[in-house]
Amino acid sequence: MLIMKEETFGSAVGVMPFDTIEEAISLANYTNYGLASYVYTDDLNEANRFCKELDSGNVVVNNPDARVINALYGGFKESRIGY
Repeated sequence: MLIMKEETFGSAVGVMPFDTIEEAISLANYTNYGLASYVYTDDLNEANRFCKELDSGNVVVNNPDARVINALYGGFKESRIGY
């Protein structure tokens, strides 16, 4: 899906099914960008693993708003401007 590979700004969300955590991380990291990632889970171990393994400047868990972080952040890959 194109929305999963481009850096989209605005009211859009890409949702894709996965079978394993490894597959979800691989799918999420398969992009040229990495400004922010959003994870929704009720498993603290899964949340920690996503936070460690996602190639993203900011990983938000169970929150739709990355702006709640009161710290400087930037991205990975082609989202590095301002990092």
